[in-house]
Amino acid sequence: MAKMTIAEAKAAAAKAADEAVTLGEKIREKIKDETVLEFAETAENLAIEKAGEAEEKTLLADINAAADEAILAVEKLKNILSGEIITSGINESDTENQNETQDNTLNKVELQKPEEIKSYVYIGPSVKHLGIRENAIYRGTKTDVLNHLKEAIEEIPHIGKMIFETSEIAEKKKKAKEKGNSIYNAYETIKKAIKK
Repeated sequence: MAKMTIAEAKAAAAKAADEAVTLGEKIREKIKDETVLEFAETAENLAIEKAGEAEEKTLLADINAAADEAILAVEKLKNILSGEIITSGINESDTENQNETQDNTLNKVELQKPEEIKSYVYIGPSVKHLGIRENAIYRGTKTDVLNHLKEAIEEIPHIGKMIFETSEIAEKKKKAKEKGNSIYNAYETIKKAIKK
């Protein structure tokens, strides 16, 4: 990424996170392969996380680094959506070449690491018709929680973007009230969906 001012770098990171959410939704609609979806979710979450970091940092170098990582994560999502990343149906003769390509494209993200059981909180607005309460606490792996809320997320995909570990809640709730970041945008999107 070219050198930017602090405001430009923060805006670029926020834009990348929003684009990551949009691309993630498209990928979930188009692709059903669980492994590919895991790659996509990791990249999407990374973009959102790095945009949050960029927003919080004060040094230009740190902000640029976080923005760069968010933008790279968006590129990974674009590659997934365009079909450049294929993780199933690989012929054995192509396995070595495919694995090398995937490692390079995904910066060797380790997705096979077992998820830990933790407590998660939904910080979005309550969605009564789906039985979703603001500040509801869920226990399990992140995958377990998302599977539990699968029907609600299918109806309003941004619900899945408002679930965070309990240790992150204070910071994320603050973000949900501040304009110009992906958490605020997801919160507002859910509010609009409720009003329809």
